[in-house]
Amino acid sequence: MLNWLKLRLRALFRRGTMEEELDEELSYHLERDIQRHIARGMSPDEARSAVRRSFGNVEALKEESRDARGTRLVEDLLADLRYAFRVLRRAPRFAAVAVLTIALGIGANTAIFSVFDVILLKTMPVEEPGDLFFLDVVGSAGINGAPPYPCFERFRDDSQSFSGMAAFQVHGLTLKIDGYAERVVGQLASASYFDVLGVEPLLGRMLAPEDERLDPPVTVLSYRYWQRRFGGRPDVLGKTIAYRDHVLTIVGVTPPEFFGLQVGTPIDLTIPITVVGADQLGDGGSWWFDAVARLEPGVSSQQARAEIDPIFQRFMRNRMSAQARAQHFDHMELTPASRGFGQLRNQFSEPLLLVAGIGGLVLLIACANIANLLLARATARRQEFAVRVAIGAGRCRLVRQLLTESLLLFAMGSAVGLLFASWAGQMLVSFFAVGRNPILLDLRLDWRTLLFTAALCLITGTLFGLLPAVRAARVEASLDIKKGTSRTTGSRLRLPAARLLVVSQVALSVILLVAANLFVRTLANLRALDVGFRADEVLTFRIEPLESTYPTERLAALWTMVLDRVAIMNETAARFYFDDQDSLGARVKLLDRVYEVIGVAGDSKHNSLRDEIPTVLYLPVLQPVDGLRQLTLAVRTTGDAASLINAVRGEVRELGPDILVTEVAMLEQQIDRALLQERLVAMLSGGFGVLGLLLAAIGLYGVMSYAVVRRTNEIGVRMALGASGLAVAWLIVRETLITAGAGVAIGVPLSLLAARAAASLLFGVQPTDAATIAVSAAVLIAVAAISGYLPARRASRIDTMIALRHE
Repeated sequence: MLNWLKLRLRALFRRGTMEEELDEELSYHLERDIQRHIARGMSPDEARSAVRRSFGNVEALKEESRDARGTRLVEDLLADLRYAFRVLRRAPRFAAVAVLTIALGIGANTAIFSVFDVILLKTMPVEEPGDLFFLDVVGSAGINGAPPYPCFERFRDDSQSFSGMAAFQVHGLTLKIDGYAERVVGQLASASYFDVLGVEPLLGRMLAPEDERLDPPVTVLSYRYWQRRFGGRPDVLGKTIAYRDHVLTIVGVTPPEFFGLQVGTPIDLTIPITVVGADQLGDGGSWWFDAVARLEPGVSSQQARAEIDPIFQRFMRNRMSAQARAQHFDHMELTPASRGFGQLRNQFSEPLLLVAGIGGLVLLIACANIANLLLARATARRQEFAVRVAIGAGRCRLVRQLLTESLLLFAMGSAVGLLFASWAGQMLVSFFAVGRNPILLDLRLDWRTLLFTAALCLITGTLFGLLPAVRAARVEASLDIKKGTSRTTGSRLRLPAARLLVVSQVALSVILLVAANLFVRTLANLRALDVGFRADEVLTFRIEPLESTYPTERLAALWTMVLDRVAIMNETAARFYFDDQDSLGARVKLLDRVYEVIGVAGDSKHNSLRDEIPTVLYLPVLQPVDGLRQLTLAVRTTGDAASLINAVRGEVRELGPDILVTEVAMLEQQIDRALLQERLVAMLSGGFGVLGLLLAAIGLYGVMSYAVVRRTNEIGVRMALGASGLAVAWLIVRETLITAGAGVAIGVPLSLLAARAAASLLFGVQPTDAATIAVSAAVLIAVAAISGYLPARRASRIDTMIALRHE
């Protein structure tokens, strides 16, 4: 097999050498036979003639030898490719327009796929990710996270189905490094965490079992944090970081490709989970972490679940009521962990699917434009094709040549699209990251993205190049050689395939415009929503003191606020608990404490602008039983609130050096951040809608312009018979409007189906909103009229005598 492959590759890439060897071989045999005949008494001329007669056609022998190499098909394809390059080089403007159009369509879809793949499809960069499972407690209300830590320890110690098990939790940590407080994204994890995932250190070592008992504890830095905070210095090992009452010693650095199990969240460092203290790892306070386990080879997830569920049932039996267990803690489930988890996936999976669908529609519109361009070029080259058929070229050979040209165009467009995709993907991620912690997504080109782009190129290039190729191959050699690109007459546009493509473009554009209008209106409705409070000129910021400097007993003095044990509830809570009765002075009980209601506040939005207003009880900040470790303040100003940011930081700094000021933002900005998903969908659908409309307009303009050129002779006849320029212009505009109207008629019902599928993303507008559909249809008809007007005006100004002589 290897020798066969070597011979084929040698025949393909060293053809000149092999041709020389073939000539030498044939010459040797000819000369040998000639000498043999001369030795038998023939003259040299007679011997040469006899040998040539016995050998036959030498060129035919050479062809047989070339066929025996098994590379004829590849050689023919390379010849087609070289010819396709020459053809495109002779039409640079056509090639440039086609390549850029394809680059926009394929590049946009590649960018969407790269983000879609990283967030929803790609497995974690860990060892054998398919063997990893999350341990989840499930009840009738859904998944409720991992079991409490003591139960997790029983799983770890007693089960035989897992080769390893680890607990972890990602959240913000406040550290003190080189005397300065710093907020980082930290991870508390059991010592087995890196071992279970199969992660090897880039520098130093990972966590070990003895680290859970060490005091002072240790920490492992991420590669990204090591580079950003410590400059990638190898002497970072042994340095210390302060966290709460602990001094953490840096013992290792993770490899650059590892970011944890939470998609998009860049972890800065990992600390042994035991630093939180035994009280938070006991029965009562240890429901806050996640658990991941690796199956033993040959053990199924069903077998593993059957082993740990009885352990969980025994653990929970006397700890909670039967009703609570059934609702929240009924049984254990193993959820595949190969792709990790994260809020990013939950929040953006639906918008990404929607954007992928919209991107696909734009690609179809772009490809339809390319097909129209190829149809027009094929018609202009009919005489060339007729000549090739006349001298013996088969029609299949013509189809193959034109398909090669189409695929070459799509390949060049895809190559440019990859460059566009690398930028567009990062831009898409930047939309996700607005108003939140940095998002770490590896969008580098990999084999999956390249394979997707290649498949998209091959499929679209073949599908949309096949129709022009087949139509171009239907030539009558004698007729088309005589006529060339002869005149075309008739009262209607004789380009049914082109018309069909334009109708499909318009129909797809209707879907894009309706979607864009619906999502833009959704965003506008949410922006106009009454949130229940004034958000203008309000600066918000969070104060977080270091726990080592400010223990719980010092927090009250720090917050400098002392209030009575009173409460205020919102209107929804007052209606829910007291109906129409006066709630002022009423007593409410919360966590074994009784509060007096001293007022009723107006309803306001909280976590989401879409959600119904919840029942809310407002308590003074110092009244909760446990001291607050963080406090968010809102400051209303009389002027520009943004100008006070530095002043606020300075005031807090005067309170003490170990107090962090984080999440500084205008309240209006925070409300705007709550609309991140809606703004993302509205902007992308709007941008794609405009792009689709532009491509459809170009398609209409191109087809009608080409129709005017083909019908120049007919237009001359009409004008010679008395038709006015206005009548000729109306003829072209009318056909444009008929074509666009057909597309709108098809697109409206399709857009209704698409809008119903995306109804969950809408707010304050119905999928069947008549005004939205009417506006979208009107915009398309108006654009179609403009697209048809330009070639119509040119047709109305054609000189009659020139038109009559036009061929």
